[in-house]
Amino acid sequence: MAATLGFEHHVLDFRSTFRQHVMDNFVREYACGRTPNPCVMCNSHIKWGELIKAAEEYNCDYIATGHYAQIAEYRGHYYLKNAVDTHKDQTYFLWMLTEENLRRTIFPLGGLTKAEVREIALNHGFEKLSKKAESQEKSPAIKGQLTIVNGQLQIDFAEPVWGVAPGQSLVIYKDGLLVGGGIIEEG
Repeated sequence: MAATLGFEHHVLDFRSTFRQHVMDNFVREYACGRTPNPCVMCNSHIKWGELIKAAEEYNCDYIATGHYAQIAEYRGHYYLKNAVDTHKDQTYFLWMLTEENLRRTIFPLGGLTKAEVREIALNHGFEKLSKKAESQEKSPAIKGQLTIVNGQLQIDFAEPVWGVAPGQSLVIYKDGLLVGGGIIEEG
């Protein structure tokens, strides 16, 4: 896509930071009996943490993401604003962005509906992208469903987390009481 549209493309390795701030947090939150929000953690530490740093290294003034959100400016201050497509609005996952983050961010999809985005992709020759399935807000590092079956938490990780490999048990305790547990499924 980058070559077709004529812009530079760099692959950046944030796996270590992702594991530390997103995956480890995910496991810790479940272990404490709380529902984790990996999207918020990823946005905070990866997109508006590491990606902003990388943008500075590449002398980029802005970062652009595919979030359905908008940015409003009023009297020199920047604010997060709901997307035009209220069914796809993602401002909830962006609550932690600072004004400086917003000043350096572009949300090109925020003023469009999902149908309009698909039509634009198709009209520019990206047929496969125009038919791409919905992401459902699930991190690519976490596959399958997070479910409780017969009182046991079942989590299917794409890779081992905290030394728990596929096929091993994950038992979660809080204050000495069993909160959940399960078998990490084979990938």
